Amino acid sequence: MKRLIRGLLFVMLSVSAVCAKAEPHCEDFLAKLSDKPEFVELLECTQDIDLQGKPFVARYRVKGTDALKAEQS
Repeated sequence: MKRLIRGLLFVMLSVSAVCAKAEPHCEDFLAKLSDKPEFVELLECTQDIDLQGKPFVARYRVKGTDALKAEQS
């Protein structure tokens, strides 16, 4: 009986481990994907759970004096 219970427990733990996955989280996407210029500033990152796919929205800010450089890069 103990072997059966241990076996079932092992199977349940194995199945739950396979189903586990890393959840995505908000981060500085520009910095992660490329060389983000210093003049680009991350304001906030949020997840819109009401939209299909639950997308992450990252908001950045660029000073007006750096706008041309940001547009060209």
